[in-house]
Amino acid sequence: RGVPPGAPPRAPGEGPAGNLTPEVIQEIEEQASDKDGTLKIMESPPFQAPPGYTALWWDEFDGDALDLRWWNYQYGYGAAEGLWQWGNREEQFYTDSTSNVRVSDGTLKITAIREQTVLPDGYTFNYTSGRINTRGKAGFYGGMRTADGRQWEQVRIEARIKAPQPSTGTWAAYWMLPIDLRYGVWASSGEIDIFEMKNKFIKNNMALHYGGPWPKYSERFNTYERRPGGGSFSDSFTVVTMDWSPTEINMYMDGELAFSDKSKSVDRNGWYSKSLNGGPNTPFDMPFYIILNLAIGGKYPGDSDAATLSPNTMEIDYIRVFGK
Repeated sequence: RGVPPGAPPRAPGEGPAGNLTPEVIQEIEEQASDKDGTLKIMESPPFQAPPGYTALWWDEFDGDALDLRWWNYQYGYGAAEGLWQWGNREEQFYTDSTSNVRVSDGTLKITAIREQTVLPDGYTFNYTSGRINTRGKAGFYGGMRTADGRQWEQVRIEARIKAPQPSTGTWAAYWMLPIDLRYGVWASSGEIDIFEMKNKFIKNNMALHYGGPWPKYSERFNTYERRPGGGSFSDSFTVVTMDWSPTEINMYMDGELAFSDKSKSVDRNGWYSKSLNGGPNTPFDMPFYIILNLAIGGKYPGDSDAATLSPNTMEIDYIRVFGK
């Protein structure tokens, strides 16, 4: 299958992404998809679902390696995606090294490290880090159907996350993108930011992006919210929850409502898409996949400097998806 785009050369089978056997690949193709109506409900959840909900999908990160049935590594600096430095002047090179992405002691750890990666043309990236997603393997939205034919009018996506330690030029994110661009290029087809923050890690930027193509027609609704009880999101884990129905998206931190937005179909100031292919609740009426990454530098947090902490780790205890 060769080296993933943007990845440094390596021996066949070297590294976690090289451990996908034909049997595992077949299992992925048969059992997991992000297309609507194809996700199979997982069995025997090791936790109690909230009243009225059914557990649909989860990762407790209890093993000793990333579960490649559900997750993909992203590599490099955005070349494969057509986004030089991910479109934000970011300074990290993403890898699948266990130094950057590791599952141990019941949590997922994504770590940014000050170490150089030199491209063939001599361009140098001064940090490595990790970025993973569920694209092609698990997608969710309010109103989704599962493989058994059931429809879930409200979907709850819950994660327990601890931010990296405060540091200059450091950007942590747990977010979602659409499985395809059926309504057009960004931001026509949407983006959801659930846990996005930088540097001091004292405010969470929760946001929906929608409207039309950037830069002229894209729009955003967002809130910057402090952690319930105060302090830094680096101090301890925070439970971040999103309740998603066809016409409304609400987000909570440790049970407190922190964000609420509605479709333009029920609120004249709500989300919408300029796409001619959409419906009343476009673009948030199709499956979105989950992304977790830790970036260094860029337009949002600013450049790194000599004081930028290395190594620095974002830690995820679990991600759980429920429906009702």
